[in-house]
Amino acid sequence: MSLERVLQHCINELRDIIRSRTCMDHHWKINNNDVIGEGKFGVVSTATNKGNVAGRSRYVVKEQVANERFHNEVSILRSLEKTDTTAKMMDSWVYGDFGYIVLQRLVPIPADQDVYMDVVHLLKTIHRRNITMLDVKRHNCMQSKDGKVLFIDFGISENFSDTIATTRRSTFWDDYFGALLFRDAVRLDMAQAKLSFGSPQMVKDGEAVFEDMTNVNCSRCKSRPRR
Repeated sequence: MSLERVLQHCINELRDIIRSRTCMDHHWKINNNDVIGEGKFGVVSTATNKGNVAGRSRYVVKEQVANERFHNEVSILRSLEKTDTTAKMMDSWVYGDFGYIVLQRLVPIPADQDVYMDVVHLLKTIHRRNITMLDVKRHNCMQSKDGKVLFIDFGISENFSDTIATTRRSTFWDDYFGALLFRDAVRLDMAQAKLSFGSPQMVKDGEAVFEDMTNVNCSRCKSRPRR
């Protein structure tokens, strides 16, 4: 066995030990051998509630470095808790340099299922809360057992609430350019939705909703910034 493989094995073993210890004071058991996703920013594994006698893995846990991106995602998930737009966040915590988010486990959307308008209305809901998705694609959308389409990943999303006219210190130009940035982000979300989910017969209906979403008021501006 090469030195590189030995080191990688040791790193994996150490990570499993750390991940197991993180749950000692929590109600969750991370199934280290059941990794269902791994990306640039972290790993997604199944998780079990320790109080669940049946022992079914009805949840997933996202593990990533506890940086600004992690805390931003936790904040966004909390702000969307009652909107029925995302997988329910059950718990979150930081242990050492790593952050953990436990989410309700969802099921994949069938490839032939047309969910374009579902995604458009999800985006409309989060945009009204000054949040933009910025990564709209099939991989980041799943559905509940009753067929409700939901977003599952806000890792690179942005919350513009602190940018658009929410503090007394903000000036007219802060609000003006903040609104422009938000509007561009909204347009990016809609463009991604069209690319990933759009079909010719549905895009026309979605455009009407899109036009409604782009009319975002800048509350401290006397008029809306022009497009």
